[in-house]
Amino acid sequence: MKKMLLLITFVFGGCYSAWASSCMSEALSGYEGSGFSCSIGDLTFSAFNFSGLSDTSPVDVVPGPESGLDFGVDLIAIAPTSVSASIGYMVTCDGCSMDDWELQTGGAGSAGTGGVSVVEFSSPGVLEQFTQGPANITSGIGSATFAPTATPLLVATTINLGGGTSGTVTTLGSVTNLFSSNSSTVPEPSLLIVCAGLLGLLPFARRKFAR
Repeated sequence: MKKMLLLITFVFGGCYSAWASSCMSEALSGYEGSGFSCSIGDLTFSAFNFSGLSDTSPVDVVPGPESGLDFGVDLIAIAPTSVSASIGYMVTCDGCSMDDWELQTGGAGSAGTGGVSVVEFSSPGVLEQFTQGPANITSGIGSATFAPTATPLLVATTINLGGGTSGTVTTLGSVTNLFSSNSSTVPEPSLLIVCAGLLGLLPFARRKFAR
């Protein structure tokens, strides 16, 4: 009986780890832990670091052919004061390659002549979105393709808000990153499928231990 309980614990423990690895929509504090990593499809996100943002800022998962993370930064700068923040992390493609990345900004603009600058650096190059009031016109390179690579990408995002006459309000609601991946290897059986098989064998194991 003790052996049976140990076997059940082992199977459920291993299966739980498969579910627990998925990225979740939660507060930024959930992504800050040392050694934290999570996955969206073939992509694994890790080595998170932040500055100038609240721990309660929401992080939403964006699944799909182009998948990634949406950071709800909710920043406000009232001139002559400026606001700066940064986001950094690593993206690894498990058994695949990446060939495209995208930067999107939401809620960026100014009630006056202030500006929002979001610049991202990684080995494929630089992406930038610059939004300036009062017409809230956005310019810059928001996406780029590159030669397929299986090398992890280190993404460093620099955010700056400010400018304009005294009292000008400049805002930035969110920063979103999306990545495209292509399978380059024959996928291994899903750990969840393996777990289901092991669970199916438990009745037979129980009979053996009962003997």
